[in-house]
Amino acid sequence: MAKDKVKQLNKSLVNYINALNAINDNYITLHHLNKDIDDLENEIDRLEKLDIPTYQTSKLKDKYNLKASSFNSLLELNNSNLIVLWKLAKSTLKQFNQFSEDEIKQLGYIKEKAILEKHYQKYRPKFIDLVKYDLKHLGGQQHG
Repeated sequence: MAKDKVKQLNKSLVNYINALNAINDNYITLHHLNKDIDDLENEIDRLEKLDIPTYQTSKLKDKYNLKASSFNSLLELNNSNLIVLWKLAKSTLKQFNQFSEDEIKQLGYIKEKAILEKHYQKYRPKFIDLVKYDLKHLGGQQHG
């Protein structure tokens, strides 16, 4: 086994785990934001039914709009991150193909390879989403 290939595989696995952790953190944040948005919506409805002055409901609506905007931005970012995760899984699986099954066993990465294969299928984006992602990021590279 070439040490450089093993080193690169280890680096790719660490990058994959870091990306997966970031996505998990985003899911938690999205969940909290969603709950806050629901709570604000219920409070606004309650105040409007009580005919509370519009200043108070206006402040809550501003807060609601800000959280809803944040939620939508984070959701879009999370969808992009899922494509990045899929691409990382794809490239890491290609690196695994450079090793025999015995070498993978010797490295102790049988479980990791199986997880990557599962995630590769699970996070596979729709073709149109992948094209949109690539176009968006290609455009950003040309202007950057």
